[in-house]
Amino acid sequence: MSDLKTMCKSFADDITNGELALSEYDFIDNCLDIRYIVDSKCQYLGAQLLVSFGGPNIWIHTMDNTVRGYWYNEREEVSFTDNINLDDTCSEIYSENMRCSK
Repeated sequence: MSDLKTMCKSFADDITNGELALSEYDFIDNCLDIRYIVDSKCQYLGAQLLVSFGGPNIWIHTMDNTVRGYWYNEREEVSFTDNINLDDTCSEIYSENMRCSK
């Protein structure tokens, strides 16, 4: 198994097993970037959480419950089960803090 696949699988396993060292709020707060996916009416659809950057880049995608990693020409994708309510927490944070102009 490649190093990139191992790293992606580690994040996916932690979310699936509910084994984050931090609460989901603290985990999100420690992410390097968050992209909120919204529809044309500014309704929350999902989020992309950047958890590693610069080699490799790893994003957690809450819309389809995948961890996607990129390193040079290598790409990996690992599925997870959201047993820590990560998507619900991102939705809550978006609703409380973000404003979308139409």
